[in-house]
Amino acid sequence: MPSRAFFNLQAARKARQEQHNNPTLASTGADQSVNNEVINKSDDTLKSVAKPVDLLTLGPVSRKALDQGGPIFVTQGSNTLSRIPRALFLAASTKGTDIISESKACLPANINTESVMQILKWLKMAVSKNHLYPLRLQDNLTDAIHIYNAAEALGLTKYVQNTVVYHCAGINQHTVNEWTVKTVGEISTADNTFVKKVADVVAYKARNSKFITDEVKAEYLAAVGNYPIISSLVKQINAHHQNIKEKQAIIAAKKKLEYQTREEARHAAYARNQMAAKQTFRPVTPKTRAALIEKLQAKVVTITQEERELIGQLRAKGDPAFLMAGY
Repeated sequence: MPSRAFFNLQAARKARQEQHNNPTLASTGADQSVNNEVINKSDDTLKSVAKPVDLLTLGPVSRKALDQGGPIFVTQGSNTLSRIPRALFLAASTKGTDIISESKACLPANINTESVMQILKWLKMAVSKNHLYPLRLQDNLTDAIHIYNAAEALGLTKYVQNTVVYHCAGINQHTVNEWTVKTVGEISTADNTFVKKVADVVAYKARNSKFITDEVKAEYLAAVGNYPIISSLVKQINAHHQNIKEKQAIIAAKKKLEYQTREEARHAAYARNQMAAKQTFRPVTPKTRAALIEKLQAKVVTITQEERELIGQLRAKGDPAFLMAGY
């Protein structure tokens, strides 16, 4: 009984045949001149329709169907490093439409060739294997930066995130030493993820003096001073945080002034109320007390508001004659 791999292969062949029958993507190979014309003209066509996808989420049939559309030659200087199916490269790379010119993808000379070949070898496996696994994690920092630089040049950084996350976590958890700064500063291109992470850690150490002494802080800044791509980013990060700190100080001062204004107004209102209460306070004399008792003993009692307040004062003092008064 045929295996699942056999059916996958048959389905992939059928999908490729359907794509080959479409003249906007590739020729049937019967006429080589037509094939060359399609290859040269299909750059703009595929650029307008191709959208990057995640190869790791595609099934084997969908991945193998990308083996069409003519080749893309990945070059570095005068050397041709590899030949990749056009549809596969455009589907996988986020920069495919930018770096392809006349069926060539030209890479800078400062990119590590071995790392490029490792990525391209993995990429070609996408159309030949039923199971596609992520790129192998690079546990060495130097190899990790090389593989990231190559992936960044090819637009394939999403497939080396396991390596990036592993080393960024290590840089974040451990003290950045001179070797780490030197390795990242010399190998990294522009302000990539490793440069940003090292700059972020150094900037954090530099602006939080409670964690390190001034001597250690000076050593950190001197270490990154030899690498402009890191030192400039450290300055930008700390300038941004300083700007935020100044804005927060302004907001805090404004809130403090508003609080003081509210408190002063509250105390002033309380003082006015106390003064008004003292002015309206009427002491209870023995004569007034006797008159109140006589009035309470009457059958029909009519008490004014002023008398009610006097009764309240006597009741508050514990006068037994007024404890049971209902007023």
